[in-house]
Amino acid sequence: MAAAKKNGKWGYLDSIGNEAIPFMYDQVRPFSEKLAAVRIGSYWAYITPENKTLIRPLFINAESFKENRALFTIDDDSRIVKGFLNRSGRMVIVYEGLDEGLPFNEGLAIIYTTGLNRKSAVGFIDSNQITVIPPNYDDAFSFAYGHSVVSVGGLWGIINRYGIYSVTPRYTEAYSFSEKLAYTNSSGNVNFVDTNGIIKLSINKKIADKCGYFFNEGLCPVIKKGKVGFINTSGKLVITYKYYAKDSVSMPRFNDGFAAVGALKDNKLQFGYIDTKGKWIIKPEYDSANDFNFNRAVVSKNGKYGVINSSGKLVIPMQYDTILDYSETY
Repeated sequence: MAAAKKNGKWGYLDSIGNEAIPFMYDQVRPFSEKLAAVRIGSYWAYITPENKTLIRPLFINAESFKENRALFTIDDDSRIVKGFLNRSGRMVIVYEGLDEGLPFNEGLAIIYTTGLNRKSAVGFIDSNQITVIPPNYDDAFSFAYGHSVVSVGGLWGIINRYGIYSVTPRYTEAYSFSEKLAYTNSSGNVNFVDTNGIIKLSINKKIADKCGYFFNEGLCPVIKKGKVGFINTSGKLVITYKYYAKDSVSMPRFNDGFAAVGALKDNKLQFGYIDTKGKWIIKPEYDSANDFNFNRAVVSKNGKYGVINSSGKLVIPMQYDTILDYSETY
């Protein structure tokens, strides 16, 4: 289902645009693990796809479930308490000194805690609230392929699930692993490395002015002279520079075999979808275009949002104030 907003209220649509859950909520999250966090007034609850309240409204903030855990925040007699719920609504983790957290991934969650010097420190806990990796880091990415990219003293390195460095901090910039590769930057030298820091791909500055941080479906976006192309994991430019990103920050990516990219039409940037060969599959005619998920993509025209399928057919009309990406099907 997809969350949608209309006339100031949120509800949910099924894959063909039927109103699966009425537009009655003030704020919502996407469905995940068959539950969605929703807010009416000041408090968040969790509902099922049948719009039944499974976890009653107690929370001043609530996030989506992942690996049977969801972040929550409650106001307990003017004391702010944060932690993780299970799908029964039980607060299985209540972490003292927790400033913030990130969802569980590969059985571990990032926690941000405040130390004696009031500086936030980053560590990892398991689903039973056991501190697996102490908060010794300034920042970190979630675990992927058994490793996390972490920051200490302004430099980034790579640790395993035991907190042991496979790569000591040495990179000035780095990002999480995707398709077993991590983006790293050492004083302008951009490489993709494996979990042991072995360089698998170097980005030649003659090939690209800017490189994306992640591979998706074997391809990574690159920009040269303001136009977008894609390289494969061997560094070969397989889609030439002739498309546009939606802005200077966002980089398109492939999902379900499609990437949303822009083209200039009458000096106006319009968006459509290309395949992994760089061929237009859905011609650029939209003001915005999101990634495909479950054979559906959210698009917009003239400030209104709808949904198309992979054939480019409009399956949900352009009549909503906004629509979030499809997250699960039922």
